[in-house]
Amino acid sequence: MVHKPTYKLPFGINKGFTLAQVFQFTPSYLLWLIEYVDDFEIDLSEFEKLPIPTPYKRSYEPKGKGLFFGRNELLVKSALDYVSEGGALKEKPFVFSDKIISILEEKKRGTYQTPTLEKPNTISADKFVKIAEKYKPKNPYNFL
Repeated sequence: MVHKPTYKLPFGINKGFTLAQVFQFTPSYLLWLIEYVDDFEIDLSEFEKLPIPTPYKRSYEPKGKGLFFGRNELLVKSALDYVSEGGALKEKPFVFSDKIISILEEKKRGTYQTPTLEKPNTISADKFVKIAEKYKPKNPYNFL
C-alpha cells in the first residue's frame, strides 16, 4: 500500500502519529520503514511537498530523558512536547537518497527483497543494574 503524509502509523515507536509528523521530526525512522517493512511504501511526490524537516535531536533532551531512534533522533512525542514547551528546532535540508528511491521503485515492481533484521543482543534493565553495582567503586571520589 502506498501511504500519504496523512497516514497514521498503527504500529511501532511512533504509533498514532502521521507520516508527516514522522518525516518532520524523525525522517530516519521513515527511511527505516521504507527499507525494512515489506509492504510499506510512500507517495514520494507528496512527501517532497512537505516543509523542510526539523529533526529532534538528542542534544535537545535533558540528560537521561527520552528515547532515541537512529543516530540521534528522538520520538515524535518527545519532539512535540519540546515544541509545545517553547523549544525551537532547526530545519535540516532533506533529500530522499537514490537508495530509497530505488527501493520504492523495486517495491512498485514487486522485486524488492527486504533485508533481514538481526535482533541485537540485549539485557534487561534489572540485569544491567546488577552488573553496574558489581563494578561500582567503593569510594567514587578515590580515583587513585
